[in-house]
Amino acid sequence: MTLPLISVIIPNYNHERFLKRRIDSVLNQSYQNIEVIILDDCSKDNSKEIIENYRHHPKIKEIVYNEYNSGSTFRQWEKGVLLATGDYVWIAESDDWCEKNFLETLIEGIVKNDDVVLAYAQSYFINLDGKISFIKREDYLSKLYEGPEFVKKKMIKENAVQNASMAIFNRKAYHNISKEYTAFKYCGDWLFWSKIALLGNVFISGKHLNFFLNHNADVSTRFNSSGMNFIEEFNVLDILYKDGVINKDEYLEGYYLKYKGFNIQKSHFENDVVTTISEILDKNVFIPEIKRRYQKWRLNESIKLFLKKILK
Repeated sequence: MTLPLISVIIPNYNHERFLKRRIDSVLNQSYQNIEVIILDDCSKDNSKEIIENYRHHPKIKEIVYNEYNSGSTFRQWEKGVLLATGDYVWIAESDDWCEKNFLETLIEGIVKNDDVVLAYAQSYFINLDGKISFIKREDYLSKLYEGPEFVKKKMIKENAVQNASMAIFNRKAYHNISKEYTAFKYCGDWLFWSKIALLGNVFISGKHLNFFLNHNADVSTRFNSSGMNFIEEFNVLDILYKDGVINKDEYLEGYYLKYKGFNIQKSHFENDVVTTISEILDKNVFIPEIKRRYQKWRLNESIKLFLKKILK
């Protein structure tokens, strides 16, 4: 049996201090049927100097330097996929790294199961001091989901694929999904993985093989701290509901959880962000129902707090 070719896309922007570790962790994979495409989004640091050290490596298929910054992580993803020729694509973010058996593990899961369009392992969240800040664990070593089941169980409350570097996806499936994800700045990946998953099966490895560098300069940290993430998260849920991917009850559950999160955190956000999100919420026909559920939760929490105080 011919093993699948993996196109590895390394999109970089100003990550010179992490770039060598990233590229080396790709080139040193135990699974070697790979082609590597390096994209630099007009970096202002010394990234180019580091990248050029790899130009003549036999696994490097292409190196592309943008003349102007694209302004979008997801447009860079699209650019890389269009250059790829592999059966599967791995977006290996330039500030992350992985274990040597990352690809080998995911490929084993793909070849043992039919019609896998998305496969991923687990991530360690690492801070700039090199310490583990968060670990999300699964209660299995491996699991296979049908796409619709995966979306309903793993992609409504949150994006189960927290980091692009932890996943590989079928290149042909990519060409059969809408490119609306490229219009997002933060949550495009949540929509992207959901739409890809619907086209086949999803293989999940419970092994922690990816290291996700979580720092103040990354997109997710900036968006979460500003509250802008809620704007796009509500939008993703709207799209999944509009497209019939999730039903009304699933939509309301996901929307309620995001609504609750916004209300708990909104005192930390700028007024204009709060105003924008409030305007979005007011346009949702289900918001009265969601507000009632939230108020009931707040009342229950107040009662619990009161009882805890008087029972001390």
